[in-house]
Amino acid sequence: MEGKIKMEIIKFRPDDISGIAQKVIKRLKNNEIGVISSDTSYGLVTLVRNRNINRLLKIKGRLKRKPISVFVPDLDFLDQLVLINQSQRQFIQDHLDKPHTFILELESELKEQYQIIAPQGKVGIRIVAVPFLQVILKALNEPLTATSANFSNQPNCYSLKEFINQFKNQTNQPDFFVDAGKLAFRKPSTVIDLTVFPYQTIRK
Repeated sequence: MEGKIKMEIIKFRPDDISGIAQKVIKRLKNNEIGVISSDTSYGLVTLVRNRNINRLLKIKGRLKRKPISVFVPDLDFLDQLVLINQSQRQFIQDHLDKPHTFILELESELKEQYQIIAPQGKVGIRIVAVPFLQVILKALNEPLTATSANFSNQPNCYSLKEFINQFKNQTNQPDFFVDAGKLAFRKPSTVIDLTVFPYQTIRK
């Protein structure tokens, strides 16, 4: 029904990170799409499955051909996802203090599976020091989408109220929203392509 928010709102509690994370993990394993806070704004997260991504794109009102970045738990995880050399690894390590998206080449055997979010065989990687998100990622042991929780061409959302204002009249909505309150404004992550040398900044 238009004009309604159909998703479940889960109130985040800093004293119950583990308990709330377990609820989110269960829902993500059931191929649901949720909204959680990141190191910038609120983001739409789901496992990388074609049906999940197709639905996520409908929620955002976004074209299929645009890439979608992913959250991963840590640097070590990259070895099972992308081609990475020591120079690239060190560069990432040196830039984890601020929000960055690092573009790397997917492992060849994963390119077909990830084609829907990485049509050119390159994927944007986000490693963030957000404890709640870290618990979820380590438990799942696989990437989650890292795309802002906003309708296409609309501003990023830093609160539940902003999100509701954008999505209350949309037919397609996420399944749940973990409300961590109003986030401090931070610009979107800096995007750096590490598949070329010198490394190229795509977005500051």
